[in-house]
Amino acid sequence: MVQNDPEGPLASGTIFLDTAKRDDAAMIQSRLAELGFYNMAVDGLWGQGSRGALQGFQKAKNFTANGEWTLQSQMSLFNGTGK
Repeated sequence: MVQNDPEGPLASGTIFLDTAKRDDAAMIQSRLAELGFYNMAVDGLWGQGSRGALQGFQKAKNFTANGEWTLQSQMSLFNGTGK
């Protein structure tokens, strides 16, 4: 039987990104920018602008909007991307 799973490791939660790692933070910033929540330079530095963008995304999804990076936020953010 062929497994039909369009989601990748980020959307499924198999891999959890770490905002302290520049490459991971840049990936999150890029996705938030694609969705219109982040409008600053994608630099991989996780600061107030990144947290604010994440908080806006969380609010739009009716999650606890505290700007904290969670597995729930990651899975929702990357849902449907194949990542």
